[in-house]
Amino acid sequence: MIDSSTNEQQQAHFIDVIVLIKEALRQNCWIYEPHTAMWYTPEEFGAKYQDSNFEQGWIEQFKIMNPVD
Repeated sequence: MIDSSTNEQQQAHFIDVIVLIKEALRQNCWIYEPHTAMWYTPEEFGAKYQDSNFEQGWIEQFKIMNPVD
């Protein structure tokens, strides 16, 4: 059984992912993870991270950037 705090965390995580994806799409950019030097299209990022569970603030490590610059 999932308690309400876990459900709220999952919802907040999903919202973080969607906000980052929408902003990357708006800027016509990709999402970069400096720690691993990995690039993701917004679609790839959503597919990889939308159902993952991370600690609060995890999304801040990602950067919206143009991979050509």
